[in-house]
Amino acid sequence: MREARYPLAAARVQRDQARLQAEDALRTARNSLRDAELALEAVRGAWRAHEARRARALSPSEGRAGADSRASAEELARSGMYAARLQIESGRLAQQLTAAQTRVTEQARAVRLAEMAWQKAYAEREALERHHARFREAERKAAERAYELEVEERTQHKHVLARS
Repeated sequence: MREARYPLAAARVQRDQARLQAEDALRTARNSLRDAELALEAVRGAWRAHEARRARALSPSEGRAGADSRASAEELARSGMYAARLQIESGRLAQQLTAAQTRVTEQARAVRLAEMAWQKAYAEREALERHHARFREAERKAAERAYELEVEERTQHKHVLARS
């Protein structure tokens, strides 16, 4: 049998590889997004715990009855240093939270791009199959037409021989 003019096998392999690569990229992007969302939730949990500690530290403490002013001043200084440390930690956590939110946004965008690449690869594969189906149909019609012409030529040749 003669070889088809259209290299279908090579095109199918190429499209399948592109689709598989797109699926792998999509899977990787989804995993990265899930990891980024988990990291964001961890930072949010740390933020909530920090805010609870900060609220406790800044709330007025129950003073001890009969405590002297020197002990009260030391306690006030310690609470002031603790509040300052909590403020620094609050800034650090805010930066981590912003970075985690940015990472989630970037990973969501990467997932969307990977989905579009996968859809494109899938559509190209489908287009290839449709093109090949049209190609096969055209080949079949051409073969039928050639057969019809050959049969017609033979019948005409038989009629010419019969008349002579």
